Amino acid sequence: MANEVTTTVGAALMAPRVVARMVYDAAYQEAISPRICRIEDISREPSDVVQFPKFPKLTAAAQTQGVDMTNSAFSPTNVNATAALSGVMITLMDAFTNSDILGDITPYATELGKALAEKIDTDVLAEAADFATSVGTTGADLTFSQFLSALYELLNGKATGPYAGILHPIQKHDLRVNVMT
Repeated sequence: MANEVTTTVGAALMAPRVVARMVYDAAYQEAISPRICRIEDISREPSDVVQFPKFPKLTAAAQTQGVDMTNSAFSPTNVNATAALSGVMITLMDAFTNSDILGDITPYATELGKALAEKIDTDVLAEAADFATSVGTTGADLTFSQFLSALYELLNGKATGPYAGILHPIQKHDLRVNVMT
């Protein structure tokens, strides 16, 4: 394309792998949802589908002396996740490529990373409706009691910690007000 950097100097400064790494790092630093997700690198895999094992819940029972234990079936299943491609592109104006206004490529990579972070968060958090257990009521103020109930549900469900939560700014405000009163 005519408006993209094609000079040898421009190509050397904007080496695709270096810029891609900078954008990737900026995206995962900015995004909220990866902190509560399991991240897998499938760059060397022949497929864009990842299988995550899902183990059944086992229950221990009291035993009586001299009585054989009953065998518990253990049949793990898989949850498949298909990776999606996302991207963002900018074209620098001649004024930026011919001068040293910002000094290096870092500010551009950071802004590209922020755009990808928003895409990552939007896609991951759209799956929140698929979570099995919820606490509280939509449209009502979040209380500290509901927050503790959510923590209890995690503990009761044997969820492995440490735990992380994503709160909307109004939910943070609700909790602060609730704790102070």
